[in-house]
Amino acid sequence: MKLLTVCLHLLMLFYAFSVTMIAPMLPVLIEQYNLSLGQGGLFMTFLSIGGILAILAGGMVIDRLKKSLVVGASFLVYSCCLLLMDLVPSFKVLLGMFFILGASTKLLDTTINAFVSDLHGDNRSFQINLLHTFFGIGALLGPLYSRVLLTHGVFWGNTFRLLGAICLFIMLLYTVSLKVYPESGQRMKTSGAKSRFGFVFSREIILLCIIMILYKGHQSGVNNWLPMYLQDTLKFDPFFSSLALSVFWVGLILARLTCPRLLRWIDSRQLLLWGNFLGGIILLGGLIINIPLVLMLSVGITGFLTGATMPLLIVLGCDWYPENSGAVSSMIYLSSTFSNMLFPWAIGVVGEATSFKGGMLLTGLPLLMILIFILPLLKRDSFKER
Repeated sequence: MKLLTVCLHLLMLFYAFSVTMIAPMLPVLIEQYNLSLGQGGLFMTFLSIGGILAILAGGMVIDRLKKSLVVGASFLVYSCCLLLMDLVPSFKVLLGMFFILGASTKLLDTTINAFVSDLHGDNRSFQINLLHTFFGIGALLGPLYSRVLLTHGVFWGNTFRLLGAICLFIMLLYTVSLKVYPESGQRMKTSGAKSRFGFVFSREIILLCIIMILYKGHQSGVNNWLPMYLQDTLKFDPFFSSLALSVFWVGLILARLTCPRLLRWIDSRQLLLWGNFLGGIILLGGLIINIPLVLMLSVGITGFLTGATMPLLIVLGCDWYPENSGAVSSMIYLSSTFSNMLFPWAIGVVGEATSFKGGMLLTGLPLLMILIFILPLLKRDSFKER
């Protein structure tokens, strides 16, 4: 099982590259296809739409399929999409490729979390946190990967193609690991109404989804607006403005590495409550003080305090509904996708109506609001009542 687990973590690592490597390419794509800024924004829109539809179409049936096959199929589609990204020099075709990219990666992301949860039921907290640590490393390296290649004159299509070739090699290793450990592909049997869709409307799942919306609203706001805020409003050096985002992601990675040890002494719900509450206060404090280096430090600390939120939500949901791990992951990821579409836009609207600083406050306030929705979960006596 060790080889299979390693391969799953590598799949997550190289999937994460695609999440953040695209941003440095947007100016190149806009110039090559002679696009307006609005048209350039359609790349991320089609990526998000593909992800939403994939989760809606496949999320609720994942538990009836062999998760190992769904992981393999979605990663294979992702790899082929990378290899063929620039095959047809058409803007409309490229948008279609981004749609497929979004669909394959979101289905992969959802299924791989559920698969790891099923494989390591007694140790899922550690394994899912480790899985998300690999995601964080990939997301941290993604922009560096594309920026370095583009700076050295590599054609943008070849940056996708090189990553696709690496992914095919990882796919081969994954296939071998399934041959070594074939029983891992067997799906869990489900029974009863709650093993289907009744759990979707349970109080616990609804609260977990709301918490995910608030947390991802904070994270997407920081990812999209922090460098521009530091550079344009606080007149910070462009290099250090970009570095602030790396500091944030380093905090997230450290949080996911540290979390399994903390869970030996602290209940995961308490960790969610205090981590997000303190993180929100520190981030808002940095924004109020409004000194670049102080804000940069506060963002890093906030990343560390809140970075384990996403894997902890998945672990909680899978602990409560282990027979529906795929559907639970789908619900949580679907919530995050809607949040990614809403919050960056809302920050921009509030920033235009008031000030950029006023808009940026929306990156900290959602963390404080999480307190309201965590408290009812503290009353649940057992993680595995069902």
